[in-house]
Amino acid sequence: MFFLEKCGIIEDSNVLLFGDSKVQHNSFGGIACHNSGVIESCIAEGTIEVGIVTAGGICAINHSIIKTCTNRLSFNSNAGGDCVGGITGYHSNMPEMYDCINEANITFVGGYAAGGLIGRMYCGKVDNCINRGNITGERNAVGGIVGNASESPYGTTEQGTRMISKCTNQGQITGKVGVTGGIVGAIAGAKSIVEECSYEGTVNGVSGSMSNAIGSDLR
Repeated sequence: MFFLEKCGIIEDSNVLLFGDSKVQHNSFGGIACHNSGVIESCIAEGTIEVGIVTAGGICAINHSIIKTCTNRLSFNSNAGGDCVGGITGYHSNMPEMYDCINEANITFVGGYAAGGLIGRMYCGKVDNCINRGNITGERNAVGGIVGNASESPYGTTEQGTRMISKCTNQGQITGKVGVTGGIVGAIAGAKSIVEECSYEGTVNGVSGSMSNAIGSDLR
């Protein structure tokens, strides 16, 4: 696993994890750990057990661009941690995500947030993406597209608009009542925007509707 710097590009890379793969303490991404470049047209597959980590099927921490990637790498965690997303766990520093698909299931019992595409989103964009996986949490914000979208407490580089647009959730979303949503588990801040999104799955066994698209809305 490696860090992709601003001038770097990873394209058309396929990664398959098999057997008893485990990550206990650190950040984990199926393609890269930390992205500050461009990850394009990549696929991650397999199953992994994660511990106290920030994890994403494509990359753990995204500070730049991810596009046309597909995740089939399923996550299972019973040890808490920070955040897990089908594409990226942590989306900050004005990053962008386009045309990505998550097809994997995620089980994240503890920790902060779990999302079909993004676990925790402090700023940036996610556009025209699809989640088809079942996302299950217990003590965290759980969303079909984004687990938690809110302002960062860590500095001005992470303060900006959070735009979630033209995304679709087709998976079953299960979690704590009040912070579980078909699109976003929890959202806050005047610069948080959700538009032209839809979902066809369920939230805690209830069919999708406007009332359960967002679990907690503090905008």
